[in-house]
Amino acid sequence: MATIGMAVNSKMEFNNSSMKYIISVFLLFPFFLSSCSVPRYIVESNGQNTGLDFTTGKWLLNFVDATAGTQNKLTTMAVSDFSQALGARLVYVAEASGLLLPKMVEMNPSKSVIKRLKTGTDFDYFINIKANDTKKQLGNVDFSNHHFNKGGINESELILEVYDLNTSEIIYSQKVIAFVARENDNNDVHFAKSNDDLIIGAYKKMIDQLMKKSITNK
Repeated sequence: MATIGMAVNSKMEFNNSSMKYIISVFLLFPFFLSSCSVPRYIVESNGQNTGLDFTTGKWLLNFVDATAGTQNKLTTMAVSDFSQALGARLVYVAEASGLLLPKMVEMNPSKSVIKRLKTGTDFDYFINIKANDTKKQLGNVDFSNHHFNKGGINESELILEVYDLNTSEIIYSQKVIAFVARENDNNDVHFAKSNDDLIIGAYKKMIDQLMKKSITNK
C-alpha cells in the first residue's frame, strides 16, 4: 500500500509540475513572438560646440515647461544636476522671491525680452527648459494582430537654452529629439518606450553632453 501511495503522490507531483510548465509556456508564448523598438536620439546643437562656464555668476532656473507626466521629474532632475555644478549660486524660480517675470518665457527670445529678464530678476544667467511630444502613435505594449500593423512612431523633443542676462545673448542652445518607431512586422506583441520615457531619456542625453563640455569648480 505504501508503494501505491508513493506512486500516486509521484504521479500527482508530475502532473502538477507538467501543468505549471504548460501554463508558463502558454503565458510566455506571446513574448516569443514579440518585438521591441529601441529609442534613438538626435542631438541638434545648432553649432554649439562648447559648454558653459559654471564658475561665476548667479543662475536662475525657470519653471520647466513640460508634459504633465514629466514636469515634476524633470524639475527635480534639473535642480539636482545644475546644483551639482553651481552649488548655492543656483536658484529655482519657485523658491525665489521678489522676481518680476512673465508667465512664460518662450524659447529663442529677443534681446528686449532678455533685458527685461535682467531687470526683473537681477540674476546673471537664466536657464530655460522645454519638453513636449511631437508624435504619439504607439502604446507601451501593443497586442494588435500583425495583419493590422501599420507601423508608427513616438517622438518627443527637449530644448535647453541659457541666456546671459548681462549681455542679452543666448549663450547655449541645444535640442534633443527622441523617438521610437515600429516598422511593419509579423509580430503580434510590440513594446515601445512611452513619450514620457523618451523625454526623460532626452534630458539625460542633453545634460550628460552639457556637463562633459562645461567648466565647473570641481
